[in-house]
Amino acid sequence: MSLYEPSPNEVMLLGHYIKQGEYVRAEELAEDAIHGNPEAPRGYFLLGLYHHFINQQDEALVWWDKALALAPTNEDVLSTYTHYLFFSGINPDKWRELVFTGIKHYPDNSYFHYQYAQAHLNKDHEISLAAYEEAIRLDPQQEDYLANYSMLLYHLGRKKEAEKYEQLALSINPEHVQHLLRFAELAYHFRKYKKAQMLMDEAIRLAPDNEEVRQAYARIHPTRNIVVRTKNDLDYFALILPGKWIWKAFKEKVNIFWILLFLFFIESTVLYLLLGPSSLILIGAYAASFYIIHRFKRSMLEKSGITDKEETLMKEQTEKNQKAAIQEMRAAIASDAQPENNDPSLTQEELEQQLAKMWQTENISAVKARMEDKETEDTTDNKPLAPFRPAPPQEYSQWPFFVMFAAVLILFGVRSLPMFDNGPEPVAADTDLQESIQEAKPEDFTFDTEANDDVVQHFIDLLKEDATEEQLTELVSSDYSSTILDNMDSPFIQAIAAAEITKEIEPYKGLPITYALVTNEQEDVQAIIGVTSGTVSNIYAEGWSTSEADLAKLDELMTEMEK
Repeated sequence: MSLYEPSPNEVMLLGHYIKQGEYVRAEELAEDAIHGNPEAPRGYFLLGLYHHFINQQDEALVWWDKALALAPTNEDVLSTYTHYLFFSGINPDKWRELVFTGIKHYPDNSYFHYQYAQAHLNKDHEISLAAYEEAIRLDPQQEDYLANYSMLLYHLGRKKEAEKYEQLALSINPEHVQHLLRFAELAYHFRKYKKAQMLMDEAIRLAPDNEEVRQAYARIHPTRNIVVRTKNDLDYFALILPGKWIWKAFKEKVNIFWILLFLFFIESTVLYLLLGPSSLILIGAYAASFYIIHRFKRSMLEKSGITDKEETLMKEQTEKNQKAAIQEMRAAIASDAQPENNDPSLTQEELEQQLAKMWQTENISAVKARMEDKETEDTTDNKPLAPFRPAPPQEYSQWPFFVMFAAVLILFGVRSLPMFDNGPEPVAADTDLQESIQEAKPEDFTFDTEANDDVVQHFIDLLKEDATEEQLTELVSSDYSSTILDNMDSPFIQAIAAAEITKEIEPYKGLPITYALVTNEQEDVQAIIGVTSGTVSNIYAEGWSTSEADLAKLDELMTEMEK
């Protein structure tokens, strides 16, 4: 047994005592190691681990610092202290200091290169890559080095290299739950749904009660449904991808949720401007898809055995167990009572029985033999890496998304490209305007409106004097004179003969068209007489005009007269 580094048996036994609530016994295990050799750091490390396990991190650092003070450059001490600081995260500055010390004194230690890569992960990617590569060169069978190197390559966009090291990491340990989980999440991010499902199925099989695994499974499992996959692809290209660009442009200081909401509003507005009211169908369908997809996912997860109710109960039970364990720990620490077994020392046989119970195996000798074989393998030359066994399946086709995308492009093209643009629907020109254009000669397009002066008054005077047919046809347009002549004896024409001009307008500036409002107050009759190029072209009045077009024209002209 090393005087510097705690043995794996001691660490596991210490953890076992803590788990069983035998805190006094765990503490005495560490103290016995100190009493046995107070100049060796091993016992101090065990005591630091004891305080770390019971969540007294400041106290743990005190004892670990004492161990380091006894052997500040010892390889075992540095690697052990670095390891626990890295995973506990309780003193990042101290961790970096130990990493730099370790790599300075032991450049052939792969673990220090691995930690050096982690120390520069978010500061200098080139240094991290080089450190990972050196760690892998020194120990190519360490799956953590390969997995973390792969994830950094994914982050840098070097996907082919990343996939190679991912396969190597999983070939060494295909049942590493955290690696399966992280690679499944990466595959899901890159929309490689079948690969993500394969890795996630293995992770949930190995750790069905792991909350992190179950949450990831709830995201990934529903992608077996084509509707869910298509919606994911649509969200990615329409919102997530541009949202990330904007998020990075703002240096990741803006909440991504608000960016996505803003994008949805902008894209909906642009779609409406391009496609018109028909785009509301697309926008509404997309908004409704969030609820529909939620129902799809919930149904699939219920069939797989993961339900909202089950998740809630699991979280409540976990919190309950944690509170109970903390209360037991506090009670045990506060009590001076000794455990039932007052003899803190264990024989070799007792130690093996405890370890057999922890490892759930009766053949402790076989376990020890495997550990010895592993140590022997570590001292031999590095072996070539085994090939990755579970080959990723062929991915789903993304044809539904591309069909939807093509349909939107075609719709946009039909509405916007000149070859498909027939212009607005033709609107019938005003009757008076049509007559003016048809009767006008090229030289008439000076549009002199003086010819319309006094025409209405002359027309009223002719009606008063019972003018002849010849006189009226000279003053009334050819297509309207028959209407006047056929109704000469009507009360309306007799009322117009006694009317006076109230107002005149020229709504079409520059065109030879004039309208005059005439009023007979005694008969309570009003009418608008239209004059085009010096002749009466139409009369608009209640009880006289019968067509919808003439009545609409009357309303329009009355509105103009009132201005």
